[in-house]
Amino acid sequence: GRTIHYRVERQIGYGSFGAVFHVVVEETGEVVAIKKIFQDKRIKNRELQIMRQLHHANIVHLKHSFYSRIENYIPQTIYGVVCQMKERRVRLPLIYVKLYVYQLCCALGYLHSLGICHRDIKPQNGLVDVWSLGCVFAELLLSEPLFPGESGVDQLLNIIKVVGTPSRAELEAMNPKHTDFRLPRVHPRLAAVFPPATCPPEALDLLQRMLTYSPARYVSLHPSPTDAIAVVHRRLHPLAAAAHPFFDELR
Repeated sequence: GRTIHYRVERQIGYGSFGAVFHVVVEETGEVVAIKKIFQDKRIKNRELQIMRQLHHANIVHLKHSFYSRIENYIPQTIYGVVCQMKERRVRLPLIYVKLYVYQLCCALGYLHSLGICHRDIKPQNGLVDVWSLGCVFAELLLSEPLFPGESGVDQLLNIIKVVGTPSRAELEAMNPKHTDFRLPRVHPRLAAVFPPATCPPEALDLLQRMLTYSPARYVSLHPSPTDAIAVVHRRLHPLAAAAHPFFDELR
């Protein structure tokens, strides 16, 4: 393959996966990100294989790969936006919340159509999929995490305080071996966390449909009367979420 020359400007991220660098391609002047993977040869990494399959407007595009990979450089992340809003003690304008969350819904719907589970949805990148998307949605509205927790148990208690106690059926769906697990009985209070003055009814409705314990089973926004009871507490599919009235302004 052809040789590509690039100039590393600075490191912009790091973690257990490796490091990400802000880079300029010498031949074109294009600004990209290079992700350097700390690959253990004993472990198969499917990331490159998956990235080669993805072609979607709301998902970072893989341009080249060799021992590491080059991606389009994104100068600002949702996490950075949230931090800026928090420092200024202001809330993100609702239109920006709609734009960010709508694009995430479309991107997740595309990934799901290919049988790919992202597994790491968070403000820094852009738990599991729709639930995590709901958490990001809430953080954009609040300019702070909805479920701050210092441990697994603390995290669970914070979730229950806001979403309420899962029913026996929901516990069984999560893990059939632990249906007799005792949890404090708490009523949902999501509406109290997001009063109408700061969160329109459509946003609260969408948030409630995302932050439910039961995962989606191709749930429609308008289930038939016979199915309504069965699906009312099930989490939305990403593309069903993208069709929610909250995003009507974008269409």
